[in-house]
Amino acid sequence: MNGNWTEREERLVKLPDGNPEIFAIYVNLVYTNIVATIQSEAPKEMGMLTGEFEALSKLFVLSEKLYDTAAKNAVLEAILAVVNEPDAAGKKYYPTCEAVRLMYEGTYTGSSGRRLLVDIWTHINWSCLELSAVQLPKEFYVDLALAMRRDRPAGRKSVAERSDASQYMVNVE
Repeated sequence: MNGNWTEREERLVKLPDGNPEIFAIYVNLVYTNIVATIQSEAPKEMGMLTGEFEALSKLFVLSEKLYDTAAKNAVLEAILAVVNEPDAAGKKYYPTCEAVRLMYEGTYTGSSGRRLLVDIWTHINWSCLELSAVQLPKEFYVDLALAMRRDRPAGRKSVAERSDASQYMVNVE
């Protein structure tokens, strides 16, 4: 440690909101360069992955607090590896609402962790987004809307421009 911090003299850094399990995963990552969140050979399924996505979000937040860019990059790779690996039936899973909330509460605007989760969620079906509306941070929805607009082909007309007014009118009976 450098600087005139009390922690420098005490040689102790306090992490009051820290989670010992996440810190153990972080220490393992630092020493082995492996992100080991779940020790299971069981077939991949959402119940198991819920905990993994949440642990990865917490690990990213911890790495951010510790200014460990290499660890953050390893966590981003791990999130993508989990997302890109289908289960036995070919189904892929995405980070949970809780994983998104943890990432957004623990990181700053423009964080690479936030950007990754937004980019993953741009392909989630709308019914899932509607069901998740209350659980997801408002800032996430703003980022998601901007990302979806960014990915929209240039020159494409809006739904309103491709429709006629009757789709918006209330039936008078």
